[in-house]
Amino acid sequence: MQNLDIRKLDGSHYIEAIKLSAYAFQFKVTDEEIKNRIKSMENQDILGYFEDGKLVSKLSIRPFQIWLNEQKVKMGGIASVATYPEYRRKGCVKELLRQSLVEMRKNGQIISVLHPFSYGFYRKFGWEHFADFIKIHLTGSDLKPSDNVPGYVNRVDKDSCEQIEDLEKIYNKYAQKYIGMFVRDRNWWKETVINDRHAAIYYNQFHEPLGYLIYSIQNFKMFVKEFIPLNHEARKGIWNFICQHDSMLRELELWAEVNDLLLFTIINPKVKVEHIAFPMVRVVDVRQFLQIYPFSRQNPDCRLSIKITDEYAPWNNGTFTIKPGVNGNKVTVDASEGNLSMSINTLSTLLFKYKTASELYECELIKGDHSDVCKLDSMLPNKKPRFLDAF
Repeated sequence: MQNLDIRKLDGSHYIEAIKLSAYAFQFKVTDEEIKNRIKSMENQDILGYFEDGKLVSKLSIRPFQIWLNEQKVKMGGIASVATYPEYRRKGCVKELLRQSLVEMRKNGQIISVLHPFSYGFYRKFGWEHFADFIKIHLTGSDLKPSDNVPGYVNRVDKDSCEQIEDLEKIYNKYAQKYIGMFVRDRNWWKETVINDRHAAIYYNQFHEPLGYLIYSIQNFKMFVKEFIPLNHEARKGIWNFICQHDSMLRELELWAEVNDLLLFTIINPKVKVEHIAFPMVRVVDVRQFLQIYPFSRQNPDCRLSIKITDEYAPWNNGTFTIKPGVNGNKVTVDASEGNLSMSINTLSTLLFKYKTASELYECELIKGDHSDVCKLDSMLPNKKPRFLDAF
């Protein structure tokens, strides 16, 4: 009889886990890279599925945070999900994901985010799509500058603490315009966001940082990973800086927020644009998340009950009655039917404002009276989701 168990990995299994990742994701690691990976693994919860003492499947829970208005909320980033092929389609990952929810709840990580190989696969376990971006494809002939701006652009030296602080200031202000953005620390900025790329900051005439660009240039092509203006002056200033590279470029690929005004303002908006689905989100602990969620408080008497079904996190099953408040929301749980009902997937994408309650109701993902659906929409913040980081 096979001996199957799931447990957290310790240092004695790190090399085994790296070998599993290298096989599944088809890469090779040097001795130096192994040292760096082991150091990174020490800050993660890594769950392994063992058969007769052999590691056959595993995933990592990375300890991150997201912005929820001005709150930082603990988030478990699911990553490095891998299984040897002879053990696939036997439910290993299903059980690892089930246990990951227990671990994240224990860690206070009330939200989870992942980057899926398949949206349909992770939907089965409660995660749902919540953010997109666009790729704008331009040629050298499209690089026509906007009007002159009073500010200036400085390229960034990533060893300059002052310039990294300016990037952080811009990013953190930008993050407050959206819901769900990743909280970045100094090391993440240097090693992951910038790494071997270039960065440039737009300053206004009063030397205030108002926007930035993360980019690389190779073989006459510029790839813009982050285009982050806080206002239109910064948008024009950053765009003009890109246009100054016209003699160096034949192509430009620029990643931007879906509704960024850049496309509307450039001279020729008739260009190729790709709409890219990005990460998935899941509420790990519904009650805890609803208690801190930034509901609108325009109607002090507003109250609503929502019945949630969650196959893989049974503590989320029940009807949650929400009464928004100034110092946190009052949330009670019982077994009543509630005004509305939905799955954990639907609740997750709804609270991150990827779709409105009315849109989800139209898709038959929310059940209940339409007037309560409209009431729920009125309770949610007027923000859209945004997520820039991969892990």
